Amino acid sequence: MSKRPRVSVIMPVHNGQQFIADALHSIRRQGIDSLEIVVVDDGSTDRTREVLESEFPECNYLFQERAGPASARNAGLAAARGELIGFLDADDLFAGGGLAALDAALAATESADIAMGSVRVTQRTAGSNSSSFEPNGQAVVSYNLGSMLARRAVFDEVGLFDTRYLHCEDVDWFLRAQEHGVSFEMLSEVVLLYRRHDANMSRDVTATGVCLAKVLKASLDRRRQLPERGAKSLDEFYYVRPARMRV
Repeated sequence: MSKRPRVSVIMPVHNGQQFIADALHSIRRQGIDSLEIVVVDDGSTDRTREVLESEFPECNYLFQERAGPASARNAGLAAARGELIGFLDADDLFAGGGLAALDAALAATESADIAMGSVRVTQRTAGSNSSSFEPNGQAVVSYNLGSMLARRAVFDEVGLFDTRYLHCEDVDWFLRAQEHGVSFEMLSEVVLLYRRHDANMSRDVTATGVCLAKVLKASLDRRRQLPERGAKSLDEFYYVRPARMRV
């Protein structure tokens, strides 16, 4: 049996001391034999570094002055040595076996560039500690960096994350991936537990909305200039097909 490629999980974090241990434990539990964890500390001023040094010495820890999640993810990509790349925000969790399911999907479907699973949103219980979250609604198959595992070559084709965007840099990257004709294998398995709480960056609805308008306009402009790429429409981007269907 051939050895599976190394998986690198990149985690950007800013002041994540109350959540990051849970997130890293969820990576440890995935059962991936060849695994690298790259944590990029984006200017934290809390005890994030102390938590990592005391509990997770196996992590490749990088510190940078505050520059935003796109910059932190790019730094992680530069440091990562894996052939397969995953991402996990410091306040989210991989579901049990989720990363292994994505790894298996890429092994089984060599023509797929990215495997992506379902996301279950959980809501922090009011007044509770960081580990007390309850499911909120049904799991959905959606475009989320934390629910994907990508072949490293994808980033050579699509490029890095655009550091001009402090919000929606992930939406921008997925739109560019669609424009380049990247192949997605969508799974029904829940692979990511998205944890909703008062400190989520996405709770800044105004800033997120402004950035979203910018990335959508940029994508439309690119599609008008390069129609020969055969990119899918924005309607197709937001419509995610049923599990196990290719997009």
